[in-house]
Amino acid sequence: MVDNKLQLLIFGLALVIMAKIYANKTSEKPLGEEISDGNGTPDKIDRALTKLTSGDVKVNETPSDTKNAIG
Repeated sequence: MVDNKLQLLIFGLALVIMAKIYANKTSEKPLGEEISDGNGTPDKIDRALTKLTSGDVKVNETPSDTKNAIG
């Protein structure tokens, strides 16, 4: 009688564990962190504007200069 109850207990626990594993596999999981482009600096726009205003960015003066630069 004790062996029968022990077998039922083990079988029940196995069913519960299998059900929990199945539920975890089929449920949707939220992302662990926010998706980013890899450049997660908050001052990216400020640095770009600083480069533009300080003259660190080369800009062609005419469209023909751009066409000639391409090749």
